[in-house]
Amino acid sequence: MKKTIMLLALFLAFGVFSAFAFEYGEPMVVVDTNMLKSPLKPFVLRFTEEELMSQPIWNTQVDAILVPENAPSPIMAGAEELRDTIRGYHLGEVEIISASVNGKILPKHLIGKNCIVLGVPQDFKLAASLAKQAKLDVTIDTYNEDGFHITPISQDGAQLLFVTSPVPRGVMYGAFEIEERTTHRGVPRIDQAFMPRARYRGWHMYQWKSMPPETCGHWRLNIADLSGAPRVLLNCPDYPELSAGMDVKANEEAIAWHRAQMQKNAKYGIIQRISINPLTMQFTYAGMYEGAKIMEKKFPGILARPLDENSHTFCPSHPETKRFVANSVREFMGFFPETQMVVFQMQDEGGEMQCHCGKCEQWPYYKRFIEYTNLAMDTAREINPNVRFMIYGMGACNLIKLIDGKVADGPCVGLDLLYDGLKDRLEMIQLMATSPPGFDVQSWFSPDSTAMGHGLPLYYMFKWFEAGGPAIASPISSSMSHLGWQLPVYLEKINKYLLPGMSTVGGDSLVTGVDVALWHEDLDPAVYMRNWCRVKYGEVAGNYVFNAIDETYKITNAFNVNPTTNNSITMYRWTKPGQPWSADMNGLTAIGLGHDEFKQTTIDSIAKQGFMIPDTTQPKDLQEITDVSFAKWVDRFDMLEERAIAARAEKEMGLAFTELPDNIELRQLNELAKATRALTDCYSDYHLAMVYANTARCTLDGEAKARNASLAHAHLEKVGANLNSYVANMLPITADMTPNPDLGRMKRDVEMFYLTAIACMVREGVYLFDQEFSGNLLPAFDQAIGLVK
Repeated sequence: MKKTIMLLALFLAFGVFSAFAFEYGEPMVVVDTNMLKSPLKPFVLRFTEEELMSQPIWNTQVDAILVPENAPSPIMAGAEELRDTIRGYHLGEVEIISASVNGKILPKHLIGKNCIVLGVPQDFKLAASLAKQAKLDVTIDTYNEDGFHITPISQDGAQLLFVTSPVPRGVMYGAFEIEERTTHRGVPRIDQAFMPRARYRGWHMYQWKSMPPETCGHWRLNIADLSGAPRVLLNCPDYPELSAGMDVKANEEAIAWHRAQMQKNAKYGIIQRISINPLTMQFTYAGMYEGAKIMEKKFPGILARPLDENSHTFCPSHPETKRFVANSVREFMGFFPETQMVVFQMQDEGGEMQCHCGKCEQWPYYKRFIEYTNLAMDTAREINPNVRFMIYGMGACNLIKLIDGKVADGPCVGLDLLYDGLKDRLEMIQLMATSPPGFDVQSWFSPDSTAMGHGLPLYYMFKWFEAGGPAIASPISSSMSHLGWQLPVYLEKINKYLLPGMSTVGGDSLVTGVDVALWHEDLDPAVYMRNWCRVKYGEVAGNYVFNAIDETYKITNAFNVNPTTNNSITMYRWTKPGQPWSADMNGLTAIGLGHDEFKQTTIDSIAKQGFMIPDTTQPKDLQEITDVSFAKWVDRFDMLEERAIAARAEKEMGLAFTELPDNIELRQLNELAKATRALTDCYSDYHLAMVYANTARCTLDGEAKARNASLAHAHLEKVGANLNSYVANMLPITADMTPNPDLGRMKRDVEMFYLTAIACMVREGVYLFDQEFSGNLLPAFDQAIGLVK
């Protein structure tokens, strides 16, 4: 036990995790991409050690890796890493051999040898010959652009392992697949195709740093964003005032650095993408406000509203606005002509195209959006005729709804209008499942509140913090308010609605603090998470952790009583949401709730807020409960399965923490599991009390009324101890930010919003029960939660 803990600490200190049960030649390397890092080679986590070691072996001796002469750099990157691994396992002094692209048969000196052949059939006649022999139809559509196929083939006495794809990047993925699964036993015999479910796959943008290019291949990603772009000399030929005083040398150095990054990306065949809003001056040296002042002075009337610190929006009807946009795109593309894809934001950062002048009032917003996007596309293709395009849907759908009204009715909220106007030139509409939510994504719980499933090709970014709902890449909800590993639910929905060519981008949560790993849609969530937990915590503790989080999505689902909410937990309130608390709640500060360090909210104001507050109105069917509906509501809130899952989570996480008592993350997960069990019980009893209290109200028979009131009383008696346990186990997590000291938003959301709002709603229910049914629960309740001694 002590040896395991010491090894884990050692690997953590050096930024790597030991593979433990996995058969690698050295500890598993991780990538410093999020707070707790991510495995460089996640796809090997599809297999347990036993599965890896029981793979059928293609060969224990490899003589050569054959590639076409002048092979594209992605193929060479895959070949070189595969060669190094084979040599490292002493499976042969394999050499990379370049063959003529016109040769249809194996070179004579390789006859009778064991070779791995890498190639695209369209560019390498030997690969085409082998594909024909294996009866493979290697096309873009068949393999969803960059899927790949690995198959063993015999030719002229030689044993070949053939890797092919419609594009060089796919061949690289195939080489990495072999490399990742090779062990000291030999090179595995793989005979299957790998087709990615999503056409485009990229890194989430809000880490403010690019994923290392060498990592993208192992993550099967094919898009890299140019992040942190320099303030290039936008519009300087026509608007020299916007760059007055700029350090030209420093700017040139920044541009050169970004170009070098793009060259690194090109080595791995990654699609280089940039995101710009050409309607703003976000990349001009003058900056937004000063730039607006300069433009208004030079072109009176160009601003959509009077000049102030927020007046960055240009009037779409002003003739100079179109020239400014064209110049912005032309100059940006001129600096980075190797750009293969552009995402036009066309809103946010001051470029919302909101204007109320006479001309704009007659010009629907969605038509402005289409016209300006077409202008930007035309200009970009002047520089690179092959560049591809996406647009941001976030913000645009909100503005369509706001400005154009009824044309935005329906789940697509006007995005279908944009797509219809641009689809001949558009690859995808990018949406972000996050918070604050747009109209595009309100909840994963509701089938009708998302743009998915309505024919739009979408590129989904997953980026969560508490207001957005449960974390997609974590075993817990993003505010750490309860265990709620929702990935199986998300994956099920994505698979249901994934259209041909539709795409997703993986993500994590900056405010979670206990991420297990990032996620890829082609990984089985349960298998991957179990293996990652074993890698991260060791086989014994890792199994306990996975057993704790498995099926906890059922708890999160049960915590949602409002299908249009964006919160990970919602509760029926005894009074109507938006009303002041029925009792004075300020005493809750004594137990650490509702502290207002930013002076933005108070316990009283929480009752009146709709955003991030998990309260919702009781439905009429619950308020006017009948003999027919009674059983439905009791069954809904008995939550027998969910309470059993929560109890198991508490037990298993406790065993994991016992196994590794010095692990800070497991200490927090252990506290969280206790809080989850307490919250689940509290949630169930609180709502059951509501069910019986409503039944008592709707019962004329005095004996039945008293019996139901007594049952409500019994359930409310239980909630105080569980609420106390919930709060007592949650507060230490946010109080101790040692693992991730920068997670201030998580601390604020947990302490000021969720814990406080839940405590207030439960206490309000106890108070109102006492008022209506002549109970005397509140003093004991307050004592149970520590308000009185």
